[in-house]
Amino acid sequence: MEITEKMLSGMVKELTGGYKIKYHANGLEKEPIEIDFTPPFRRIDMIGELEKIANLNIPKDLAGDEANKYLAEACAKFDIKCPPPQTTARLLDKLVGHFLEETVSILLL
Repeated sequence: MEITEKMLSGMVKELTGGYKIKYHANGLEKEPIEIDFTPPFRRIDMIGELEKIANLNIPKDLAGDEANKYLAEACAKFDIKCPPPQTTARLLDKLVGHFLEETVSILLL
């Protein structure tokens, strides 16, 4: 994480002269959002934060069938589409995309 943080924040500073950039996510006619690449980046525990926000209790053994079944049921409960193959990684990615990505600005890039 530290290597990525140094590389990304250093690149933004080198290219723009600072750590903050304006991003026109909704088109040039709308107000831009500001993204701050000032280190250190906020770090979250992905599974823990997902459990907290979505009120889930994800099995700790993500390699097992129990976790896959649980995540598939969670996606269905929240009407989150995950086309086949419904691997544990894909199901988890869909849940993270639905619940966490908007709260972590760096993931929007």
